[in-house]
Amino acid sequence: MSRFRMQRRYNQTIGLIMGITAWITRCLCSCVLRRRPSKQRIGQLGENLVARFLLRRGFVIVGRRVNRFGAEMDLVGVDFQKGKPELVAVEVKTRRSMPDRSTTDPRTKNHPLVSYRQMRRLQSALWQLATLYDISMDQARVDTVLVHWPINTTMPAVYRTYGKPLSSLCCLIAGYFFL
Repeated sequence: MSRFRMQRRYNQTIGLIMGITAWITRCLCSCVLRRRPSKQRIGQLGENLVARFLLRRGFVIVGRRVNRFGAEMDLVGVDFQKGKPELVAVEVKTRRSMPDRSTTDPRTKNHPLVSYRQMRRLQSALWQLATLYDISMDQARVDTVLVHWPINTTMPAVYRTYGKPLSSLCCLIAGYFFL
């Protein structure tokens, strides 16, 4: 066997070993040593999932992460399901572990992840947004969506809670909004 052939076979063997080593390293890094996504990334994934979920149900998304009037509304959209359009602010909570649903806040009837104070801020911001665009209080509400996305699963569970119209929650006194 010539020296050239021996060198060629040696290079092929080394290339094969390096290829197998790279493949094993890629598998280990992507499966075993994989880092968990950050909380912000999980929240963004949950918001994107809920946006697609709502679009499939006839929702028109007007804005994402609308930061106005002292509150951040994750999704703002128009719901056409009940005949006449309703302006809806959607608060999305994405979690890896499922909270106890028996601890629902009796004042807001929402998930325990959305506090009473936060719900009031969202309702106030939506009220101001609705008055800015001359939308009736009967046609504005705040919904909450809980996305349960356990580790090592590909499909999350989505739990949606419909809010009441703002007209049933508020009273206007001298131009100020009270809940």
